Amino acid sequence: MSTPKPTVLESLQLAEELLEEIKQHKTTNQSKEKNYRPPKWLMGNEIWYSPNKKEDKNG
Repeated sequence: MSTPKPTVLESLQLAEELLEEIKQHKTTNQSKEKNYRPPKWLMGNEIWYSPNKKEDKNG
């Protein structure tokens, strides 16, 4: 079951479609990524630590 190789125009069209799908998924999944709540049983400094945010250290 070998498939013929797509032409340049076909591959460009497929790439554009994939980029549009990726952009749509990013916009729909963005709200899910931002709402992170640590579990209530987690106590101590772990609550205040977030690996995605970098703290400014002055001094």
